[in-house]
Amino acid sequence: MPVPEPGDRAAAPGALRIVQALLNSVDLEDGREDLGTVDGLRSWIVAHDLAPASMPLTEADRTSTIAFREGIRDRLMAHSGDPVPGGWADRRRGEPDAIPLMFAFEESDRPRLRPGGPGIDAVFGALAAIIYTASVDGTWQRLKICRNDVCRWAFYDASKNRSGVWCSMAVCGSRIKARSWRKRHGG
Repeated sequence: MPVPEPGDRAAAPGALRIVQALLNSVDLEDGREDLGTVDGLRSWIVAHDLAPASMPLTEADRTSTIAFREGIRDRLMAHSGDPVPGGWADRRRGEPDAIPLMFAFEESDRPRLRPGGPGIDAVFGALAAIIYTASVDGTWQRLKICRNDVCRWAFYDASKNRSGVWCSMAVCGSRIKARSWRKRHGG
């Protein structure tokens, strides 16, 4: 079931919406974690048509998926002009550059990337292929992470000048601006 986007934003287009859904499978403010159990991971994977329900999954797969998600979240900080947080390179599993992908031609003779490994690596491969395709078509750079450090929600910045930095100006933007005002005015 899709989670509504803050501030009435549109979700990311096409398959990039799946990567956005992975990023938003945790809500840091209310503590909701869709990948909190192996069954939760399975439900998420099946709901997004990334693998059949019969695919074997382990606790290690679940923790690797969370590391993958958080590695992507950290890298997306750069899309808003923020530095990538330290430590992301320490997440060995779950880094897109450590996932095997294969080049293949579709029946239409159109090239595409597809997962090159089995099990959870196939899921990571499918997500990495989506990220690569989105980076080529220009939509990847519009997927951003809210600058509010207690939120860090993934949002799609459809603004003309790509200047969005908060998931919602009415919520996170207002909170940050009020906090900044209080800090400047001793409140």
